[in-house]
Amino acid sequence: MSQRSPTSIECTNYAEAFILHNDRTKAFKCAFPKSKASPHALNVAANKFHGLPEVRLRISELRESMQENAKEKAIYTLEDKQRWLVNIITYGMQEEGVPQHPDDMSDPELRQRHPSSAVAGIKVLNEMDGDNAVVKSKIDVQAEVVTVEMDENEFIEARKKALLDDDC
Repeated sequence: MSQRSPTSIECTNYAEAFILHNDRTKAFKCAFPKSKASPHALNVAANKFHGLPEVRLRISELRESMQENAKEKAIYTLEDKQRWLVNIITYGMQEEGVPQHPDDMSDPELRQRHPSSAVAGIKVLNEMDGDNAVVKSKIDVQAEVVTVEMDENEFIEARKKALLDDDC
């Protein structure tokens, strides 16, 4: 008693379901949903069907096609990514509105479109360039503590002098 060869649609349906579920029986149920066989009979039929050369060929064809599509959609060069980030940064930093006076850049009508996008883009560019790499540094500080006794008036005068000397 010879069995008929599976149609290309049956092979494709089975192959797609097998790739999705990675289970022969589930794939067989998807390809042949009207089958009323027992679970054991379905498992046996699925294993036989999976072993057919045309089915195995269709599975490998679909896997290759999926891998090629994934490569085409997922591969962007570093230069592409940097160019897109520069465009995001440039757009985010552009100012909206027109100033009332050309010399007045503090006009409230002028504001950046998306400053948070620009900052995020700059951060990512820096990370891509390695500018945000963790740098380990060690600083040794040696200090001498001097205690000076003074009354309240002397303290106030010393504080005033320190504030006047401070350039900040």
